[in-house]
Amino acid sequence: MCGTHEDQKIIRTGDTENAFMQEKFPQRTTRKKSRRGYCLAMGKGLQHMVLETKRLVLREMKPDDFQALFLVLGDPETMWHYPYTFDGQHVRDWIERNMNRYRKDGFGLWAVCLKDTGEMIGDCGLTLQNIHGELLPEIGYHIRRDCQRKGYAKEAARAVRDWAFRNTDHPALYSYCKYTNEPSFRTAEAIGMRFACEYPDEINGTTHVSVISREDWLAEMRCK
Repeated sequence: MCGTHEDQKIIRTGDTENAFMQEKFPQRTTRKKSRRGYCLAMGKGLQHMVLETKRLVLREMKPDDFQALFLVLGDPETMWHYPYTFDGQHVRDWIERNMNRYRKDGFGLWAVCLKDTGEMIGDCGLTLQNIHGELLPEIGYHIRRDCQRKGYAKEAARAVRDWAFRNTDHPALYSYCKYTNEPSFRTAEAIGMRFACEYPDEINGTTHVSVISREDWLAEMRCK
């Protein structure tokens, strides 16, 4: 289900890890705390980089990412299960909203880039979403159509899951989507989430929710 944690170089902040976590995940980068305690350490030459995996780099979005992101969010097939396909203004608003999240929350959806080339192929990250009437931390992901079925969404989402549990105090993480979006909730299951519930809503008709608790995540880490 998951690769080894050694495939990731996750930037650590905060001092909430217990002895097990400190032993399991040795620090690999310099530490720099934000006013909310979530801010990312920025090594020299790695400005705006959040974390990396074996094949990917996740970094903060910027306005220059418009064209690359439009190829993802503006594709009707990729966004088949979304309420609408994005036009140019929707994409610009998407980037701006996530840049605001970085400043406000210390996280958001990050640009997913191929490590070898730096090419942006989608987004993945942590946001706070209204799920069945509650504001909950949600892992979301969108990958460009020609890059799907290669494990990139799972690889990025797994890294975000680990980052979120190590850098925030949330007791659980969620992923939600339209109930017909099987590839999305199968990706959630591939990073250890399980079915939580389905509920009716005006946007999706029925929304499917997946969840992983901190306790379940720690149990998985101990088994590695």
